[in-house]
Amino acid sequence: AWLVTALPGADGSLAFQTDSPTVDPTPEPTLDPTPEPTAEPTAEPTAKPTVTPTPSPEDTAQPTSEPTAEPTDVPVGEVADLCEIFFDLPCGLGAGTYGPARFSPAFDIEIGDGWSAASHTTGVVVLRRDEGLMTFMSGITVVDPDGAATTVRDRTRDLIEALVTMDGVAATEPAEVRIDRRRGLSIDVATVDPERLAMFANGESAFYLEPGRTTRLVVLDTRDGTLLLAIEPADGSDLGDILATADVAAGTIRWR
Repeated sequence: AWLVTALPGADGSLAFQTDSPTVDPTPEPTLDPTPEPTAEPTAEPTAKPTVTPTPSPEDTAQPTSEPTAEPTDVPVGEVADLCEIFFDLPCGLGAGTYGPARFSPAFDIEIGDGWSAASHTTGVVVLRRDEGLMTFMSGITVVDPDGAATTVRDRTRDLIEALVTMDGVAATEPAEVRIDRRRGLSIDVATVDPERLAMFANGESAFYLEPGRTTRLVVLDTRDGTLLLAIEPADGSDLGDILATADVAAGTIRWR
């Protein structure tokens, strides 16, 4: 059997590692010098197979983080759930309107070609393309500036204040935004030191600022809680590259 593992990269891409199992050499049988019949050897118990399908050598030889299925556009006027993600591989999304069914607070978003779904849970949705990521998170916790406690920030202004005052973070002045009649605040942030920085979490995932990149954070209060949207460039891209498509998509968000 083959074992496939997936490790999250800094830009949301996935790196894969395959390990082939080791097999102990079977010892040569030896004859019992006594005339008495020997007992039949007892076979070692065999491990039960896992429910994970076994990929073929061709699949594991060249792992890829590219979407595995041909995306299909969503018909105009319809709203689709995000595609299912298997083996942590992003799945391709066609152009159209999507409503992540598991995520809370519930929203719809319209995207164009080139996007894929990399994560879809109750507290995290990650949409990716070559230029970068859009990450939606709720239930955010942030370490207080004095480091004494970790607090859930459930209002936009409280969360933004906690983020801009974090040690090691350089941030712009908060700018007011409005998405589907909901007011919010937006900041651009970067690390001061040349090291990745854990900025916030929600019990499911932690969000890291990567050195040498500027990330846009948009925080909005909804009827069902605070939503944070992080727009982050991929390695080799800058914020403007991903904003060209992500900013347009964010403007189409509608609350349900």
